[in-house]
Amino acid sequence: MSLLQFAWYFQWYHNFEYGHEIGCIMLYTGLSILLAAIASALMSIAEKLEKLAQLLATKIFG
Repeated sequence: MSLLQFAWYFQWYHNFEYGHEIGCIMLYTGLSILLAAIASALMSIAEKLEKLAQLLATKIFG
């Protein structure tokens, strides 16, 4: 986030031509990392639920 603010600072105060583009790249990179972390967490939860279901199935059906 600080890199995004840094890019906006350059665009606003120094008329840095590509400041906005750098900010967008940082924002989209951050969002993609966040989505990857959420997907990883959901995958971990799904694996744990699968193991729990297998354990319950072995207890019920023996």
